[in-house]
Amino acid sequence: MATLKIGKTQHEAKFGFAFKNLADKNYNQSDKDGNDVGGFSAIYTSLLQYDLDALKAFWDCGLAHLKSRPSIAQIEAALEARIEVDGDTTDLFKEAFR
Repeated sequence: MATLKIGKTQHEAKFGFAFKNLADKNYNQSDKDGNDVGGFSAIYTSLLQYDLDALKAFWDCGLAHLKSRPSIAQIEAALEARIEVDGDTTDLFKEAFR
């Protein structure tokens, strides 16, 4: 399961309607023909390409179920701290697919 410590709280990403709705609202992209691909697909396609911005989007949407969601800046800081501890991004990307 994907977990991330933000501040003093350990958070777990959840993949429900809140994730999908926020992904479609904030991270939707269009294909070469102008068709919407959906935010969920856009995030996961970018994760497959090891895009750091996709990790940020994943966590933004994965925490959409919280009443008081962390800010993007807080998510970025937590990701940076985790990368520093882990030494790379390998585990972060693996966890996003569990």
